[in-house]
Parts: sequence; structure tokens; C-alpha cells
Amino acid sequence: MMNNGTTDQATQATWLQQFLRWTIPCDLGFALVQAVAAGLSSDPVTALTATITLGYGLVLMVAYHLTQRGRQRAAVMAICAGMLGAALLFTLLRPALALA
Repeated sequence: MMNNGTTDQATQATWLQQFLRWTIPCDLGFALVQAVAAGLSSDPVTALTATITLGYGLVLMVAYHLTQRGRQRAAVMAICAGMLGAALLFTLLRPALALA
């Protein structure tokens, strides 16, 4: 499995799929909690954060499908771009979080 100190691509693809199988339900669970909180508080900013979190969950699902097709680099790029985009949008919606 090891070749000159690096892990082969098949093992890395398996690890990436395992990471996504854990991350997707967690992300969608947080989106659900945020949506419920937004409904209970009638706070539009919380509703937008729930939407952003749901959007990132969709990006993660796309990344998972990319890994199944052997496109690990594209999957990692989608994960990273989605995380960056979500973080920037969260900072725009709640600037105080950026200082924490």
C-alpha cells in the first residue's frame, strides 16, 4: 500500500469517500437544526445560514459522486471551494463571527 512514503491513489480515494460519508450527514443535520432555529425565531439571517449550510451539503454530495467516478482532484477542489464560499458568505452575514 505504501510506495516511497506516499499512499496509493485507490487508498486515498477510499479515505476521501469515507470522509464524505461522515461529513454529508453531519452537514445536512446542522442545516436541519439551523432551519428549525430559523423557523422558531423568525430570524432571516439564521434562515440564510441554513440555506448556505444546505448548499455546502449539496456540494459535498457532488464531490462524493465525483469520487465514485474516479475524479478525486475535482472532488477535493469542490470541497475546498465550497468551504471557502460558505465561510465567506457566513462572514458577510455575521461579521462578528470572523472576530471570534
